[in-house]
Amino acid sequence: MMRAKADKAGRDLRFDYVPIDSYEKRALCECGGELQSCGGRLRTNPALYLHRCKGCDKRYQLDTIYPRVIHRERKI
Repeated sequence: MMRAKADKAGRDLRFDYVPIDSYEKRALCECGGELQSCGGRLRTNPALYLHRCKGCDKRYQLDTIYPRVIHRERKI
């Protein structure tokens, strides 16, 4: 654990280093191809993001952008 200087209110802050694992989550099409974000977004609530299959060019509207990186605390 690491100690930092006091903040503006005079409180001491502490930082904890936790080991993590990182994963890339990919969305796959029915044909087996990987979906790639087109960069477009629909102004719906919740927002939908436009994706295209690299294999068959089919278009999808997903609720998050893929591929994405996920961080999880490592189980020791």
